[in-house]
Amino acid sequence: MAVGAFYCPSRREAIAYPRNANGGGYSFLNSVHPDDRLWGVNDYVGSLGSTDCGNDRSDITYDNSETHTWPRPYSFWLGVIFERSEVRIKQVTDGTSHTYLIGERYLDPDLYTSDFAVRSPHWGGHDTGNVACTDYDPIRKTGRGFPPTQDQPGNRRVCASGSAHSGGFHMAMRDGSVRSINYELGWRVHQSLSTRAQSEVIDDAEL
Repeated sequence: MAVGAFYCPSRREAIAYPRNANGGGYSFLNSVHPDDRLWGVNDYVGSLGSTDCGNDRSDITYDNSETHTWPRPYSFWLGVIFERSEVRIKQVTDGTSHTYLIGERYLDPDLYTSDFAVRSPHWGGHDTGNVACTDYDPIRKTGRGFPPTQDQPGNRRVCASGSAHSGGFHMAMRDGSVRSINYELGWRVHQSLSTRAQSEVIDDAEL
């Protein structure tokens, strides 16, 4: 089912699209996902933080999650929305008005209506359709680091923030406010806004 609120009206029509059978190849427990059906998709994703958005998918049920040995510890994730996330307001010490929560994701315009627009069902678990990150870890000093980008034909970047709009992209902050962010803010500032508690407090003048 296509949910209109999950679609950017500047990008594509709010209808269901075909799914590429090899676009993810992941299974989802407790759900039915035949590849020959049309799928609703989404243009808005959670802020994973600054770390690489590779997923730690595991075929376990919710009841078994507490005893499961996860590949990455909870402390690995620096943003607000990630697997097993239970981030509280008081843990967002960089400031709730300057910490990303949910926002627009980058997408190659060539994929807007193609079968690769559906890497996974929205909120189904696979990383590229559910979260965005800045691909730089300030603790471990790893990652390439990339800025938010306006949608560009031929650029297949995944897990990045961006939009179809020329002036910038929109982000909902942890305090519930929504900001229009300019693409020119620089990836370092963008990275700082994606973390919740790295003492990277951003001034409004930098936005």
